[in-house]
Amino acid sequence: MSNHNYERKPHQNFEFTLTINGNILCKRFFSVRDINFDNFKEVKPMMDELTGMNNDRFGSMGIIPSFLKENSIDFLWRTYNPHYKQTEEMIDRRNVFENEDIIGFKVTFFDSRRNEERLIGESAFSGNFFPPKVRYEINIKEIIPDIIRTIRMHMSNS
Repeated sequence: MSNHNYERKPHQNFEFTLTINGNILCKRFFSVRDINFDNFKEVKPMMDELTGMNNDRFGSMGIIPSFLKENSIDFLWRTYNPHYKQTEEMIDRRNVFENEDIIGFKVTFFDSRRNEERLIGESAFSGNFFPPKVRYEINIKEIIPDIIRTIRMHMSNS
């Protein structure tokens, strides 16, 4: 069994956390060079780019919901059987949002001068738009660089 150390290192001043129903799915520490503290005031565009579900007049989605949508499409096509005959009695008519799963995302900044952690932005969206198999087995490993790149772009001077 590996011994992972999930402590913040001195040079890592940012953190993002992805949760489902308050349970942590992914947590990453990273640094941002040339931090522009004025950007801490206007984080809605960054959060929309990361977790937005109906961002503009065309209804675009952020990085994380788009990833879940792609996984949903892959899952549904893998399990699709064109020869399966479904009858009226087999259709599940329960309300999909009766037991809603909330996917949360937050970005925090650790201010080493004051030795305190500041919440930069927090967002949540319903996971019930995606099949249970997809939302309970979320693995965002391949989009972590995109998430960090987006946060760095919005929080730095460059």
